Amino acid sequence: MGLEIMDEVRRDYTYNLVRRGKREDGRGFQDYREIKVEKGIIKRAEGSARVKIGNTEVLVGVKLE
Repeated sequence: MGLEIMDEVRRDYTYNLVRRGKREDGRGFQDYREIKVEKGIIKRAEGSARVKIGNTEVLVGVKLE
């Protein structure tokens, strides 16, 4: 019973967001998170980059032998 109620609450919440043209984080459907790309982050790697999209951050490095 409890899970069914939570499913209904979640469905209603999502439905109301869509009706207002919003995502869960408050952005509109056409709004995007800030994107930042930095290269050469890891000095010992042949190639590296850090990509930030909103609060998400990815760091990648390539080392050749």
